[in-house]
Amino acid sequence: TCLAASLSFTPTVQDDGARVRCSFHHKSRGIREQRESGEIQLWAQPQVSEIQVLPHWEPRDEVPFAVQLQNFYPRGIHRIQWSWDGKSWEKSEPTDYSENPDLTFSATSVWRIPSRELNRLGLRVRVSVQQSPQEPPIEREIRAEDTAPAMSEISKPESVTVGKEITLSCRMTGHFPGALSVAWLRTQRSTTSARFEEKSKRDILVPLENSAEYRIEPGAPHTQDGKSFQQETRLSFTPSVQRDQGAKFICRVGHVTLEIPLERDTGELHVAEPPQAPVLREISRPQVLAPGKQVTLICYISRFYPKELSVTWYRRGRGESAFRCLDKPDTHEIVTPDPTAAPDRKSYFVMSQLCLTPVLPEDDGAEYRCSVEHETLQEPEGKSTGPLELRGTSEGAGQRRADAGVVVAEEVSALRHLERPEEASLWAEPPPAGSQRVGRFLDRLGTCPLAACRFPQRWGKRVSGLQRIDGRVQQPLWLNWVQFPT
Repeated sequence: TCLAASLSFTPTVQDDGARVRCSFHHKSRGIREQRESGEIQLWAQPQVSEIQVLPHWEPRDEVPFAVQLQNFYPRGIHRIQWSWDGKSWEKSEPTDYSENPDLTFSATSVWRIPSRELNRLGLRVRVSVQQSPQEPPIEREIRAEDTAPAMSEISKPESVTVGKEITLSCRMTGHFPGALSVAWLRTQRSTTSARFEEKSKRDILVPLENSAEYRIEPGAPHTQDGKSFQQETRLSFTPSVQRDQGAKFICRVGHVTLEIPLERDTGELHVAEPPQAPVLREISRPQVLAPGKQVTLICYISRFYPKELSVTWYRRGRGESAFRCLDKPDTHEIVTPDPTAAPDRKSYFVMSQLCLTPVLPEDDGAEYRCSVEHETLQEPEGKSTGPLELRGTSEGAGQRRADAGVVVAEEVSALRHLERPEEASLWAEPPPAGSQRVGRFLDRLGTCPLAACRFPQRWGKRVSGLQRIDGRVQQPLWLNWVQFPT
C-alpha cells in the first residue's frame, strides 16, 4: 500500500527559519515514523519603480535620480549599481529603510548627476538592482529625447499703475536639453540705432539688460521627471507713462532644437495714473432766479481718476428735513456727459447740469445738492446751492439781467447754454451774490464791449486762450456778463 500526504500554505515572514514535520502512525502494525524538512528560507523579490527625479535638489547643482524598492525580504540588498551617459557602473547603497506591516522592507536608492551633464544629447540613466548573487538583476532605464520648449503666454497683472512695481513672467516647459537663451525686449517709437532691431516702420525692439531700471531674472532649468526641463523667467520694473505707455514687452527664447527663437509679448501696456479723488467746485448758478424762467445749475467735478464716476442731484424744499433724489424727469432735465480727459492726460473732469423752471411758491427757498460717487471716496461727497430765492422780473424797462459761470483752462465753457453776451468782464475771483461790479478785476483787461475784447471767437469753445490773455495759467477765472434787453 502506498500513501502520499501534502501540505500547501502561503508563507509569511513569520515562517522564515521554520521547519515542517510530517508524522506517520499505523496502529495495527505499531508503526510510528516522522520526517522533518530543513529550515524554510523566506525570500521576496523587490518591486522596483521606474526611475524618477526627486523634486528637492541638495546641492542645487546636482540632479537626484531615484528608484523605490518595495516589499522585499530579507532586509539586505546584494548590489545596486547606476550608470549614466554610457559610463561604467557605480555602486550605490540603499537609504531610507522602512519596515512594512507585513514585516517586509522598503528602501530608496538615490544617484546624483551634475546638472551641467544633463545637457548632453542622447542622455541615458540606468540602474541595476540585484537582491542576491543567485538572482538575476532587475534593471530600469530613463532616456531623454531632444524636444523643443513649449512657451506660455506672458503673465502680467490685471492693472498697471504709475509708480507701482510690476512683474512679468514667462514659463518654458517640456524641453531637452535644459539650456535656454532668454532675452527680454521692449518696443519703442524712437530714432533707430544700429543695435536696435527693426520691428516695423514705427516701432523698434530695444533689448533690455539687467539694471536698476529693469530687473531680469532669467531663471534656472529644473526637471521633474529627468526627461524634460522647465524654466521660468521674470522681468520686474516700475512703469511710467512717458516710457511705457503703449509699449509691448517681449520674451524671446532660443534652444538647440529651434531654428527660429520663440517669442511672446504682453500686447500694448496701458499704464494708469494712481487713483485721484474728485474735486468739487461750488455749484454755479445765476445770481437772480425768476419764476417761470428756466435756470441751469452746473456742478463741476475735476481732477479725478479713474474715469468712472457717478453724479446724482437732490432737492430739499423749504421746511423739509432731508434731500430727496431727483428721479422724475418731468420737472427737470439732468445732463451729465461722459467725463473728458484733462490736457495733461492724468485725470478727468465733467460738468453735470440740472435744468429746471422754478415756480412759486414750492420752489422758493428750495435747495439743490450735487452728490458724487467715486472709487476713491469712502462715502459720496457733494455741494449744495443753499436756499434759492425767487424774485420778480417786472421792475421796468432797461433792467439788466446778470448771470455768472466758471471758466478754467481745462474745461469747455460752462456758459455754452446761455445767450451770447453783449458786454463781458473777467474776474480773478467770483463776485458776491447780487453784485455785478464787486470783485478783483483781472489786470489790463477790465470791462469792454465784446467786439473790442480779444476772445469773442472763443465763445463756446475751449477757453484756454482766455487764460493766456492775462498770463495766468491754471487759475480759475470767473466770466461775468450783462445783457441789455432790446
